[in-house]
Amino acid sequence: MRAFLIAICLLGCKKHEKQEPAPEPPAEPSRGHSFTPFKDGGAGSASGSDEAAGSSTAAAPEDAAATADARLYGGDGSPAYRDEQGHVHGPGGPVYMGKGVPCDASRDHCMREGVWFAADSVRPGSLFRALPAFELDGKWYDWRGNDVDSGKLFKTELAKIDTIKAGLPVVFLVPENSGSQWLESEYDSLTTSRWDVAYVDAVNRAAKTFRVKGWPDDMSIDVARVITEQSTH
Repeated sequence: MRAFLIAICLLGCKKHEKQEPAPEPPAEPSRGHSFTPFKDGGAGSASGSDEAAGSSTAAAPEDAAATADARLYGGDGSPAYRDEQGHVHGPGGPVYMGKGVPCDASRDHCMREGVWFAADSVRPGSLFRALPAFELDGKWYDWRGNDVDSGKLFKTELAKIDTIKAGLPVVFLVPENSGSQWLESEYDSLTTSRWDVAYVDAVNRAAKTFRVKGWPDDMSIDVARVITEQSTH
């Protein structure tokens, strides 16, 4: 009986050993993980996008600055008009009123097409206030929408060393003793009381300065606008 039990036990053990599956080699998990860098690949794509964005950013500043700059002065070329409420608006569309760029000679003093200067008069030895103005329906207005009193009208352009001449009137931005020399918004340039008109007394071409009768100091030609056309209204 004991011998029979031993034989059964031996057979059962061998069978159990057969049923145990042979250990399989690893399923190469490391190779599977080697594909997880698709995230890195995605990051790589993002870096690729960053590089593309970087390259476009590197190429864009000049154009972007010019576009941004264009919104700050110069207008859009549209004509003056009267809105439904009866308010008059000057040529060139909306005027930029926030702090913008210095309205210096490199930006044509932030002028726009259609701007004239209105003054009571002009004569040698005297200074007269010159007010930026525009015409609409045969009448003249300043850039605050007020009527302009009758007097002289001057169309101007930026002065250059060979266009500013002694003995001729010139419109100029009166220098300030303190603060910035230049106005810093288009609206300020079109509404400031710092524009004057006077006769040029002398020009120093070497120093690029000029002097007007009625003003004690020499001024840089950069502040001046020569008169290209005169009229009265």
